[in-house]
Amino acid sequence: MCTSLLLLSNFVYLSLAPEYLKMALNLPAAAAAQALIQATIALRAAIYLAVISLCLLVYDYVITIDQEVKFVWSQRWSFGKAVYIFIRYATLSMMAGHVACIHVPIPPISSGTCRFTIMTADIALCYLFHSQRSCRIIEGIFVWSQVVIIIAGSSVLVVRTWLLWGGVRWVLAALIGGLALASVLSIYFVYIDMEASFLTNGALISH
Repeated sequence: MCTSLLLLSNFVYLSLAPEYLKMALNLPAAAAAQALIQATIALRAAIYLAVISLCLLVYDYVITIDQEVKFVWSQRWSFGKAVYIFIRYATLSMMAGHVACIHVPIPPISSGTCRFTIMTADIALCYLFHSQRSCRIIEGIFVWSQVVIIIAGSSVLVVRTWLLWGGVRWVLAALIGGLALASVLSIYFVYIDMEASFLTNGALISH
């Protein structure tokens, strides 16, 4: 659940002048302001969900660390052990990174340099850099790490489901086919979304 979240930041610039909203959204000033208010509500809900998800991950880690040391770390290295450790700690690191980026300090925006900005977790971090290339790389790391972790977690579920069905080959083939199709579609739509999103063109949209 946690890895499927595309975490958003907790900051939308409500103080921008209506004329900047109009230029950015191509909407009348009143409609643009209303759209920004609605976006703020959605962003705030996403922030709360992000923090809750991170807290659940940390709580799960704390109460199971003794079992992990006993049943995982003490065993010989295997493919299953490597996948488990990757999913567990990559998810925790990604979620912690997203929540940390929410609190990246953002200086006031000058009306002469920016007309509209909606801050997400990855774009907030992009603000610390000044080139479009850097921003694209950072956002790509955030987005594609989510895809990789989700696919890895789904692979574990495929193996578990296959074993529950008694190791039947046709079940494994069907599960792998479904996972492959879902993975290809996920990668395709994420790629299309990143290419189409104006936010990937830089942390700030300027004149």
